[in-house]
Amino acid sequence: MSSREMEQLELKQKRAEIQLKRLEVRKERLNMEKLKKEQEKEDLEMIEKRADIQAKVMENDRHRMMMDRMEFRDEQELQRSAQSSVFTLLIALTCTTVDEERTILGSEPFQTPILVGKNRDTALAKLMEQIAYL
Repeated sequence: MSSREMEQLELKQKRAEIQLKRLEVRKERLNMEKLKKEQEKEDLEMIEKRADIQAKVMENDRHRMMMDRMEFRDEQELQRSAQSSVFTLLIALTCTTVDEERTILGSEPFQTPILVGKNRDTALAKLMEQIAYL
């Protein structure tokens, strides 16, 4: 082989090596891009998971607020019921009726309470219980 052929052969080998290196660099670049895309995908998945968690936290807060509102309404209803009970008991304790057996014709009517004896004591106890609740 002549020196010129040798040079051409070496030149071809160097070109082949350069081409091989370029292919290796291109392959490495593609691998880097692939890794970068995978990382971006993982980042997006993490963002989605955080958004889901945040949505669930907000949903839990909303449920908690609804429960608090319902408890408040129930408490108000119990207080209204207790107040109504107090007023009913007060009316029952203060109302009187005309005692026909003790009233004399043409005179001032004799009044007797509607609740007497144990019934009156029970009503008073219930009244005190309801007042203590309020």
